[in-house]
Order: sequence, then structure tokens, then C-alpha cells
Amino acid sequence: MIAGNTYWQNESHSTTGINIDKHAFNTMKVNTNIIHTKVNFDHGRYLSLLISDIHFDNPKCRRDILKNHLETAVERGAKIRINGDFFCIMQGKYDKRASKDQLRPEHVGPNYFDLVVDEAIEWFTPFAHHIEWISYGNHETSVMKRNEIDVLKRFVDGINAKTGSSIKLGGYGGWECFSVTKGGHSSKFNLKYMHGFGGGGPVTKGTIQHSRMQTMVNNADVLWMGHVHELYIMASVKESAHFGKSLHIRHNVSWDIRTPTYKDEFIDGSHGWHIERGAPPKIIGGIWMDMGWKRIQRGGDDVVVSDFVFSPCVGYI
Repeated sequence: MIAGNTYWQNESHSTTGINIDKHAFNTMKVNTNIIHTKVNFDHGRYLSLLISDIHFDNPKCRRDILKNHLETAVERGAKIRINGDFFCIMQGKYDKRASKDQLRPEHVGPNYFDLVVDEAIEWFTPFAHHIEWISYGNHETSVMKRNEIDVLKRFVDGINAKTGSSIKLGGYGGWECFSVTKGGHSSKFNLKYMHGFGGGGPVTKGTIQHSRMQTMVNNADVLWMGHVHELYIMASVKESAHFGKSLHIRHNVSWDIRTPTYKDEFIDGSHGWHIERGAPPKIIGGIWMDMGWKRIQRGGDDVVVSDFVFSPCVGYI
């Protein structure tokens, strides 16, 4: 578990039994890549399950672990956010990577894309009202380029129509901007999401890409990526001068988080493309983001700052 807040005063907290007011927040889509969420912390903390790279239709997707994590999120009153590669969707007619032996039996048919989307709608129906938003990954955009079909939009439109949910559709990258209040105080909190790019690397595991993103992204309290099927939680700290009751220096933290996958390509390590290229086993799961507030003194100013606790949500194999 990693805890802290925007200004680098670390504290450890337990997320067990936290009080989440289910009526304390609402979310709206501003445009293609900006989502605005209002949160009132007067009645408790705000918990989210951050996941990516589900590859739902792939036979190697660990649906048993995914189902357990989603059910846990519902039990804890958490909201669910999904950052790309919801689908694997590589078995279309014009996909050079297609291999029919990689199809799940329920997806075999002349209307492959329909079968995949329709099954996903049914499978995720119990969790629909807990999903805040879902964004694109390279697998969804690849299908759009090859087959001129937006399977992710079809999924979101379909499940919203079926359940009355209000899942938002993001971009490949974008922002979730939080307007937060507590005890008459108000502030802002920004989450920058980007599905990801490049490879993870056996040693760096994708951390270099976060360093690159930090040079071009400003004012992100959390910078979240997926794509390379790794899990880490780090902090980038930047110095700033601040005018308040006195001129003072602040250390501002941006949390760098990477969510892994629910696709187990390694399995028993005996064969397959993943094994032949020397890739290791990957962690299955996501990350809990527990957000709250606390009052601190900064350069003579009495301020309320966002307080985060990040902890892995891992399924063991």
C-alpha cells in the first residue's frame, strides 16, 4: 500500500471498512477527452478500482479473477475506471494476427464482432452502474482502422441502453477533472489517463514512458497508463514557489501509476508467442485508488489537500 497527498506528506491508512457515501458524487462528460466528476467528502472517502488491458474476449483472459475484483468493487461501493484494451478483438477477417484457434467457442460465427460485443454487454451488466468510464486502447483503434467499426462505442451504447447506466466513453488519452468539497472548502484534482505506447522493457517495465509523459503533462495529480501489462506506483516530485501568507516552496507530487492486465499469456511457460520472445509472467489485476482529504499547514496557510492511498488489487495464479 502506498499513501500520500498532493504535497508529499506521506501517511499510511487502511482501506478496510472505509465509509463511502454513494450519493456524494456525480460525473459528466465535457467533451471527447475530458470527464468532470464532482465529489463531496463530508460523508467519507472516494474509492475507485483502476483497471486496463482486460482483453475480455481472449481465451487467456482470467475472467474468474476479473469477476472477483469487480464483485469486490461493488461490495466496497467503489467506482470502476477502465483505461483501454477492454477487448482483444484480433480475430477479424482483415487482421493479420488472426488465428481461429484463439477464438472462444461463443465467438465463432459469421458475425464475429457482434458476438463479442453482445457477450460483453451481458457479462458486464451486473457491474454497469459502478463503471464510470472506459477508454480506448490500441486493440480497439486497430479494429477501427482495419474494419471501420467502433466496437468500444457499440459496447458502451449497448450496455447503457440495456441497463440505464451512464458509462462515459473517453479517448485514447484524456483527463478526469475532479471538483472536490469538504466542510465548506473546495479544490481541484486532475487525473491524466493515457493507454500507453511503446514496450515495457524487462528491466524498466515502462517507467521511462512515465518520465517522458511528465515532461509534457502539467497539473496532473495522477498520471495513469496501462498497455505494457506491468504494475507499479511511483511519485514524481516537482518544486514550485507559492504565494500565500508568505512566499514559500512547495513540493508537488504527481503519482505515476501503471495498471497491468487480466490476460495470462505465460500460463505454464511451455509454449506460445509470449514464451518464445522470452517474456515473463505478468501480474493479473489492477490498482485501488482511495481518495480523501485532510487539513495541513503550508507556509502559514491553512489548506485542505487531497489524500491518496494506492494499493494493488492482484489475482494470484
